[in-house]
Amino acid sequence: MKLSISALLAASSTLLTTNAFAEIELAQLDPSQVTIKSLQSSGSGCPFGTVSSTIAPDGKSFVLGFDEYIAEAGPDISRRENRKNCQITAVLGIPNGYAFTLADVNYRGYADLDEHVMAQQISTYFFAGERQEARLSSAFSGPISENYQISDRLGLSSLVWSSCNATEPVVIKSEIKVDNRRNRDNSGLITLDTIDGKLTHSYGLMFRKCGDVSPTGERI
Repeated sequence: MKLSISALLAASSTLLTTNAFAEIELAQLDPSQVTIKSLQSSGSGCPFGTVSSTIAPDGKSFVLGFDEYIAEAGPDISRRENRKNCQITAVLGIPNGYAFTLADVNYRGYADLDEHVMAQQISTYFFAGERQEARLSSAFSGPISENYQISDRLGLSSLVWSSCNATEPVVIKSEIKVDNRRNRDNSGLITLDTIDGKLTHSYGLMFRKCGDVSPTGERI
């Protein structure tokens, strides 16, 4: 399937929202220095070749685009369609002397659920080889039939920083699912569907220079 993706997103205007963040010198990188070097995807919601990516003009966010990432439930729908997932592995090119994290997650979609039908969207991210991870989730309850747009800022305790000068990829796991077990005669679906019909996740990047003080008081 061929995928197109809209130009996007300005990064968050202000990320120094706590005293802990005030200890970190946020870096102002030249956008040309930030690149996506490689991108791999796997899962029922993102077959090979159906994912695209772009870096925002300011170099502080990137977007992953999907096609036909839809979960459905209903009396005539196979249960294997109730849940779809996708794991994205992105290797970002960051100049030496910097570490980075994902601070903001934005996604858009459409939910169409009958009464007593539930849906959920879940995103988890971590750096390869690291145990710490951050998890975001949103729940929907029918009856509902509307577009949605959700913007989540990861809390201070949830931020997962890359190692200094490291090139380990960031792994992003996403899942959407629909549950009609309370009334199997009812139907529902959920997508991550933008206005132009493509599925997108937007990720805001935050950088710090190596040697800065981390939110936990350690130097990196």
